[in-house]
Amino acid sequence: VLGDSEYLGTTTVNGSRLYSLGPFPQVSPDKDSPYPVTVEGYRASLDTARRLDRLEGYPSFYDRMLIDTEFGKAYIYFIEEHSSAEVTSGDWVKYLEARHRATS
Repeated sequence: VLGDSEYLGTTTVNGSRLYSLGPFPQVSPDKDSPYPVTVEGYRASLDTARRLDRLEGYPSFYDRMLIDTEFGKAYIYFIEEHSSAEVTSGDWVKYLEARHRATS
């Protein structure tokens, strides 16, 4: 979906917690979160943004909000209620890598 988008880089944002929904991540807003959440930034066209909304199930599954990043304002998809499987590293990729090593 992001194939024609410019990759801006990886950064971290505060004010959220990261959870595992099994095969994919969930971000939930939490201004008191003790750790940053790692995110990737992309510059996407309006058409790509619409395709992302469909992929993420916006607004019936994920919602989205505008946040500040080092790349400027950006949308992040989130779910208000959190699951019980918190990813306290705040990094989904590292979480998946550790989970894969543990099962190998």
